[in-house]
Formats: sequence, structure tokens, C-alpha cells
Amino acid sequence: MNVICIIGSKTLTVNKTYVLEDYDEWDDTFDTINVKGNDGIVRVYSKKRFKSNNIKMDINQITQKITEFEKEPIRLQGLLKKRKETLEEFLVKFFSKWNEELDTIYVNSKRIQTLSGKRRSIGDIYLICKYYYPKCTLKEVSDLLYGPLRKKIPNFRSSKCSMIHKRVFYQGDSQEQAQFYQMDENDEYGMKPEQWLNAE
Repeated sequence: MNVICIIGSKTLTVNKTYVLEDYDEWDDTFDTINVKGNDGIVRVYSKKRFKSNNIKMDINQITQKITEFEKEPIRLQGLLKKRKETLEEFLVKFFSKWNEELDTIYVNSKRIQTLSGKRRSIGDIYLICKYYYPKCTLKEVSDLLYGPLRKKIPNFRSSKCSMIHKRVFYQGDSQEQAQFYQMDENDEYGMKPEQWLNAE
């Protein structure tokens, strides 16, 4: 039996289970569900992942989810930990210079977490900020991303990445205008940009 689910602007066909409007009730006979999107691609999700991608979470839940996902802290390779910039100034430099030039590595193992020049999710951005500014909060970071940074970083852009299914932030090329796309769609935490700004 297939159930058609409307999530944001997307219509999903869910096989072998059913989902109520609040996504809280499941057919426990199955551990996974197959989801067919408008693009025609069928993706297999665990119940946990499917639920977490489509339920709006509060800021504390999101912070916990981000920190639990990466078991080891991350930082920018070659950038000293002690900073004189404000958090806002740090993020301006991060997008306009450091993210283009420096790999992101795990603090202890020194393994590369993300190569330079990549678009970054709010989770990665928060964890990087947390390494350099231990007292900063996810709310402070999100307020900057959706607030003043949109005017302070030239060609600052944000969109939902179809490959990793997350909203990403980046500095576009010089010929690209500053623009945030899919503003009316939920991100990987079930949040719209306006909800981030109003989160508590």
C-alpha cells in the first residue's frame, strides 16, 4: 500500500508504512521506508532519518543533533584557535577567504572532514565556530547567517543541496547576485529561514 504525503512543496510516495500529519505514528513492522520524490528517484530512509528531516525541532534539539553527528570537533587547517575577531567578523572571513583556501579537518585525528571550496551546512558552520568561539550558540550563528551576513558578504548565497539534502551557504562567483533560494521550504531540521530567526 502506498500513501501520498505532502511535505512542504514536495509530494512523496511512501511504501510499506504510513505517516500521520505529525509523523509521530509508524507501522512498526518495517524499519525502513522507500520515498519517491518529484524527481522520480526512490530513496530508502530509516524511520529515524525520515522523521528528523521533516519535523520542526527546537534550537536545543538541533544543537544536540549536530554535536552528536560529529563525534570529534572540527576546525580549519592552519588557522590558529585564539581569535581577535568577533564571531560576525570571523564568519565574514570564513566565507570570503578561509573556506575557499583551507580544508576543514578533525581536531584530534587531523583527517580531512571537508575539502576547501565546498558549500557548507549550518551544522558544519556551527561546529567550526564552536571550536574557535567555545561560548557561541547555534542561535547566534543562525541569526548571523540569516541576518547581517546576507548584506556583509558579497555574493552571499544559500540553497538546498539535492545531493546531501541540506541547506548550504556559500559565497558565489563575482557575477552571481546575493540570493537565498527555497525560502519557503524546510531544511534538514524541519526549519524555514524565518523560523530560525524566531527560534528560542
